[in-house]
Amino acid sequence: MKTALTLLLLTAATLAEPVVVAVARDGTLLRKTEMVLDRKAEVIRRGRREYPLDGFYLVEGANGKLLWTSDYTSRMRGYEFLARDEVREAAEKLLRRALAYRDQKTARKLFDIAQDHGLAGSKTESARKKLLALEKKGSKPLAKAKTLPPEIEKLTRIHTDLLLARAQLELAQDEKRGLVMLRDILRLKPMHEGALVELRKRAPKRFPLGNARVWLDWHLEVERHGAKFTDSDTFNMRQARKYWRKDLHGIEIGPILVITPVTDARTLGRMLGCCAITSNILASFFADYPKRRKKVDPLRIFLYESREEYKKESTAFKPRQDTSFLKFSAGHYSGDEGISRLFWVRDRTMESRIVGTAVHELVHHWLADANPAYNHVEGRRSARTPGFWIIEGIAEFMSEGVYDLDTGAWSLFDRRAPSLDTVHTLAPSKILIPWRLLLTGSAVEFWALPKEIGIDVRRRWSLGGERVSVTHLWYMQSAAVCHYLYHAENGKHRKALAKYIVDHYTRQRGFMDIKRAFGMTPEELGRRVEAYATKVAKGWEPTR
Repeated sequence: MKTALTLLLLTAATLAEPVVVAVARDGTLLRKTEMVLDRKAEVIRRGRREYPLDGFYLVEGANGKLLWTSDYTSRMRGYEFLARDEVREAAEKLLRRALAYRDQKTARKLFDIAQDHGLAGSKTESARKKLLALEKKGSKPLAKAKTLPPEIEKLTRIHTDLLLARAQLELAQDEKRGLVMLRDILRLKPMHEGALVELRKRAPKRFPLGNARVWLDWHLEVERHGAKFTDSDTFNMRQARKYWRKDLHGIEIGPILVITPVTDARTLGRMLGCCAITSNILASFFADYPKRRKKVDPLRIFLYESREEYKKESTAFKPRQDTSFLKFSAGHYSGDEGISRLFWVRDRTMESRIVGTAVHELVHHWLADANPAYNHVEGRRSARTPGFWIIEGIAEFMSEGVYDLDTGAWSLFDRRAPSLDTVHTLAPSKILIPWRLLLTGSAVEFWALPKEIGIDVRRRWSLGGERVSVTHLWYMQSAAVCHYLYHAENGKHRKALAKYIVDHYTRQRGFMDIKRAFGMTPEELGRRVEAYATKVAKGWEPTR
């Protein structure tokens, strides 16, 4: 075992199995323990304890704990440890020279660098004693000490240079892995010329956004979901650039077309991936119905660069419309235009909000303009059509789904769903909207609800609570009803839920009656939803 780092690496070049890296730094958790790799048993042994490999890399974190991380992340982490090790070794050599040249100031700097990069154990104590002795003497540095500063400057380049060498090896064997490493190098040092040279070799010359660094994120975060740039000369793109702004680009995935000036590849990639999965789920949900819609136009999503732009453009089509809802909305679907609108926020913590809003609005959009169970003319309802709960309920329900973008797997069950949490929390205090009003009301009744925020909701899955409005409760209770109808009693009511959606969009008012649709009164359905929310809170999960 090396004094600062042990790295066990089996490369794909020598084994037809996933690459496995086990990292341990001397002087911390694994100082006196050998790690044995047992390929047959698929485990790494540390003493008597076994850690299953399971296709992942085993990495030791900075706090000395063993962590399981994804392949790319931990491979990069392993290379970083190697780079740190090399910096430490070089710093140790320079430290010995600084001590010999009696340069106490430079020696102190090099001692700190060596410690930061893993100097530990007896070597640390030996170097510290020599340094303290030199500082105590206070002698003048020798002339040779002038040769040290240029060599110290080289230390700052060892990290990224070693990583670049590793990335170049990866690029020759697996371009995607190599590109991931190039991106990490550029995050450490944005103007690293060697990494930029490698990147420019691979970036398309006619990339629509015109920047190799942007292309790298685009390629890794967006294209992997199957998205692609749309032709800039299409009718939709010409219209958007004429009436909105000139610097727009269009991105297609399945029936979805996102038009935006935003270049945040990570957010766009997650949003497009989740929207594509949502579209596929909805298509399978109504697959048993005869196809009445012959053509589906692209489902256009306009992603604005700011809330201000969102509010301005949302009123451009109908300047006299009521825009009070824009004050609190994160997005909306405009049925008259056939456009979903939402806005981007320059804050990584808001990424999940943007993705959830996109899924929510896409459900509205897809049900109105893409559902094959009815055609475009049939799929229009009035503001007085009863059963408006299903409109917001099914959209909120699907936005609470769990989507795995790496594998394409998904689940519409989440025990931490905010809607079920809200119903479970508020049901005992009788604060919920009366179930009869919720399940029989139209859009007119919904818009008449109080908008003021004043209801306290305590969350089981987060610290503290939040204050919400009655309008917010409509969303939460409606989504909880969909959770129950989709999952409870082994999916017994799932087909009835799909039929209710079709009946609502085709204005079959006689079938909007809750008793007729689900075999129970609104009050009885509400009680079952409350009981279901409590059951989920106690750990119930649907049969897979």
